[in-house]
Amino acid sequence: MRKTLKLIAVVFGLLIVLIGVAAGILSLVIDPNQFKPQLAEMIKEKTGREIEFVGDLHLSIFPRLGFSTGLIRIKNAPGFPEIDFLSIEQGEIKVKAMSLLGKNIEISRIELKGMRLNLIRNKEGVNNWSQADAISGDSAKPV
Repeated sequence: MRKTLKLIAVVFGLLIVLIGVAAGILSLVIDPNQFKPQLAEMIKEKTGREIEFVGDLHLSIFPRLGFSTGLIRIKNAPGFPEIDFLSIEQGEIKVKAMSLLGKNIEISRIELKGMRLNLIRNKEGVNNWSQADAISGDSAKPV
């Protein structure tokens, strides 16, 4: 009985080490920066706004799965000044790894440093936040 428990502990330990090594290799092989164009296109498709990833994207595996980024800028909608609608100096998002096995992704942490969000009203009285709602098809009006 004691040998069986010892064997199970060794196998479990080796499994954890293998998962750690695989995660390390995965983080070295996958460059999240290669997905910037696809992310930018998807965001433009959903919001109608241009996004610029100035900083690099970094994948993190330990202690939580996620990614972090440097400076991000989201441009204003057409008809508004050329200043950024949203800028974030640094961002980080972490997800619960077990949620990836299911169909729902659970976010465990979002951290935004140096976020600047600009509200602008044009001559017609429309603000740049409600413009985003009109583009995305959301009928809710901002407060």
